Amino acid sequence: MATNRITTPLLLLLLLLITLTSPIYALLQADLSSQFPPPRPQLSWDAAYELARAASAKLTFSQKIALTTGTGLSLGPCSGNVISKTDSLGFKYLCLQDGPVGLRGVDLVTVFPAGVTTASTWDRELMYLRSRAMGVENRIKGVNVALAPVAGGLGRAPEAGRTWEGFGPDPYLCGVGVGESVRGLQDEGVIACVKHWIGNERIYIAPPPRFNFEQLANIFSSSRGTLPPRN
Repeated sequence: MATNRITTPLLLLLLLLITLTSPIYALLQADLSSQFPPPRPQLSWDAAYELARAASAKLTFSQKIALTTGTGLSLGPCSGNVISKTDSLGFKYLCLQDGPVGLRGVDLVTVFPAGVTTASTWDRELMYLRSRAMGVENRIKGVNVALAPVAGGLGRAPEAGRTWEGFGPDPYLCGVGVGESVRGLQDEGVIACVKHWIGNERIYIAPPPRFNFEQLANIFSSSRGTLPPRN
């Protein structure tokens, strides 16, 4: 009985705090929404395919191979790099960059809340705004394709090490989180690349880095974040 007498006032106090702070939270969220311009217009699939066919027709067979192969993992200023060997396409490179909580290995950017933390809010609008802000930073840093969001893992192994990247094991909640994140990135003109659909359950012991920390620091400081910003 003593426990109930203590618990009941605490629950009432918690409900009172939620009631009083909800309007404030709504105002803050509305203010966040107002900081973004209208979403960038996007082409239909049919229009995009027509542009892709026209661009592909300008390339030789070897140029098509180079464009679809890329230069290899981190062999350039981004996690993935596609260098255009011809001026006929109108671009010099494609930058594919990690990751699910913001840009990795880049200076002067934000580390955003983890996917599982964001999903715990059960707030679609907040999921969208988080990704929209990521899109702004990706675009400013010259990224074309954000290697995000993450759909897995299922959470079968709590010590897996990467479960936090996704939006949790519930398929509906994860689907909402991924959908809003894709929309947020692409409303900023950045292509979203959803990843880790399956098999992302166990990375308990990660492989050793290929470079020592001093080498990595030199690479990041000399090459990361130096691409021209995109409009």
